[in-house]
Amino acid sequence: MKCLIDGDIVSYAAGFANTRRTYITPDMQEFKYKKDAILHCQEKGFDPNNIEKRTNPDEVQYAFANAKKIIQKCLDFTVCDDYTISLSGDGNYRKTIDETYKANRADTSKPPQHEDIVQYLIDHHGATVANSGLEADDFIGMAANENTIICSLDKDLGQIAGWHFNWRDNQLYYVSSDEADLWFWMQMLIGDTADNIKGEYRDWE
Repeated sequence: MKCLIDGDIVSYAAGFANTRRTYITPDMQEFKYKKDAILHCQEKGFDPNNIEKRTNPDEVQYAFANAKKIIQKCLDFTVCDDYTISLSGDGNYRKTIDETYKANRADTSKPPQHEDIVQYLIDHHGATVANSGLEADDFIGMAANENTIICSLDKDLGQIAGWHFNWRDNQLYYVSSDEADLWFWMQMLIGDTADNIKGEYRDWE
């Protein structure tokens, strides 16, 4: 069996886990959590909109170690003896169909060491970068078969029948063809707010 690992999510998870976030209030008080910074501003009469968010990454080697740990966890829990890692490339054919695709993520920041982690996955784990405007999960979906296990946290891959592993929840589970088809058509109807896609049900009103 072979693990099909979603490198996009690995790179983000490894990077954010290696980044300390702090929130600085107008009176230069530092807080670990934004809610505490907001509460402080309310108590002191400061505008919470003036809270400054700072990101402080640790040494990049720790981010690499985070990524390696996720990969090893996938292999250990699935008892696979081989793996491939897929990464999204530049461009995305979906945006040529609908320019609003993922437009709601325009302000979503990547972890500070994202590019370094991506290069690490390529250099040390043979990660493949999707081309022709495809995403990592496109590559994974095309490669999936009865001898593979999809390792990802992406709910969209629930449209692919076969074995799946969620390393965050340590869940190894099987998606039947009927379950995969059901999830596909459910997303067609309800849409996907994470990707800024409206469901077809809106036309029924």
